[in-house]
Amino acid sequence: MKKYFVFVLVLLIPGLLLSEEITSKGSDIDIGFKAVGVKIGLVMPNHDNYYTTLGYSIVVFLGSFSKLAHLEFGFRYWDADMDYSGYKDNPYDDGRYSDMMFFPTLKLVPPIKSIPVDLYVGAGLGINIYKTKPDNDKNPIFSEESRTRLEPHFDFGVTYLVIPEITAVLSGQINISDISSFYVDLGVLFNLE
Repeated sequence: MKKYFVFVLVLLIPGLLLSEEITSKGSDIDIGFKAVGVKIGLVMPNHDNYYTTLGYSIVVFLGSFSKLAHLEFGFRYWDADMDYSGYKDNPYDDGRYSDMMFFPTLKLVPPIKSIPVDLYVGAGLGINIYKTKPDNDKNPIFSEESRTRLEPHFDFGVTYLVIPEITAVLSGQINISDISSFYVDLGVLFNLE
C-alpha cells in the first residue's frame, strides 16, 4: 500500500509545484463548500466472476488551492452479482459483492481557454468497505465477509457549465485494488456560489 501512496504523491506534487498560481500571498486559494452533485454510471470490476453493474455517487466540490489544483470529496456505492467460482450452473456459488467508497481527490484542471469545457485529471486515496454475501445460506464455497481497505484511485473527465448554477460532468475513475474497478459516470453539479 505504501507504494501506491508514494505513486499518488509523485503524480500530484509536480503539478502543484509547477503551478504559478501557488504563491506566498495565496491569492488563488479558495477552499469551502462550492458545489454538490450526483453521478450515475457503469461499474466494471476487473474480474471475470463479478458482473458489470450500475453505481451511484455523491460528490462535493471543496474549492481550489490555485487555478490548477482543485479538491473534491466523494461517496460511491455499488453492488454487483457475483459467481464466486465461475461456474454459471452452480446455484451455491452465487452472491452479491458491494463497495462503499469514501474518497478525496486532488484534481489538476489546466486552464485552457480555447475550448468550452474544462478537462481534468486527478488522484487520491480512498477508504473502501467491501462486503460479500452469498445468495444461499447453505453456501459451501464462501460466507458473508466484510473488509476495509485504503486504496488509491485515478480520475479523469470533462465538465461543462450549462448555466451558472449547473455543471454537467462526464468522468472516469480507476480504483486500484486486488479486484480493481473502472467507473464511467455521467452527473450534474449544483453550484452553490
